[in-house]
Amino acid sequence: MPSPSAPARYWVSFADKAGVKFNPATYFSPAAQARRQRQGLPAYEASDLPVRPDYLARVRAGSDTLTLSSRWFNAAACRATPTQAAALRQLPGVVRVVRWPEAAAPAALAARPATTPPLGRRYEVSANR
Repeated sequence: MPSPSAPARYWVSFADKAGVKFNPATYFSPAAQARRQRQGLPAYEASDLPVRPDYLARVRAGSDTLTLSSRWFNAAACRATPTQAAALRQLPGVVRVVRWPEAAAPAALAARPATTPPLGRRYEVSANR
């Protein structure tokens, strides 16, 4: 079992995307732009905007590792100690910091039978074709 002070994975959610610069013409392919227009969708939505760079810089500086960011969830994943996670919670623009559970070890696979069971009467005809 890991030490309580060992780094763990955390999900950091942010408050907003205010001030983010975004140009849909350079982000979306011409085909995607045409599809959005055909479907009557706006040129872009808030979920298309990137995470604020200043928020990511603060998480990067306040954690062991920034592992990814999600524009859809307006959040970032990082590895941090519990002390660092507590400090991340106090950062401007941070709404929530949640520890991700570590991946569980996979369950043992059931042993395969030594022989294949018979197909049964209803499948014998198709199996012999």
